[in-house]
Amino acid sequence: MPIYAGSSTAPHTDVDQVRAELSRAHADVDQARGELKRAAGRCRRPAHELVAAKAKLDAAEQAHQDHRKEAAKEAQRCAEKVVAAQKSHDAIAKEAAAARESAARLSGQLEAVQVQNAALLETLRGKVAGNG
Repeated sequence: MPIYAGSSTAPHTDVDQVRAELSRAHADVDQARGELKRAAGRCRRPAHELVAAKAKLDAAEQAHQDHRKEAAKEAQRCAEKVVAAQKSHDAIAKEAAAARESAARLSGQLEAVQVQNAALLETLRGKVAGNG
């Protein structure tokens, strides 16, 4: 065994110090591994939450697109109904105008017939009064 200057226990002290440092280093490594595992666990949770949120977002986007398609179809059906109602309204308006014209013509004819009747009654009264 070599003899060191100043102390006969110097080699044991150095080895003990190295062993203590190595032990602390192993403890630090173990602590770092534990922290790394905990951090990985915390990272996995948000990653799973992110995947779930993305799936919800995708489903919501699909539902929104489906809703927009249905709304577009409904808007088209409504537009077709409005066009049909407008055509019906136009046809009814034409019929109403024709009915007003016919009523005005018939009213004129009735007035002419009433005037003729009044004249005929006067003529008949005059003949009846003159014969009687």
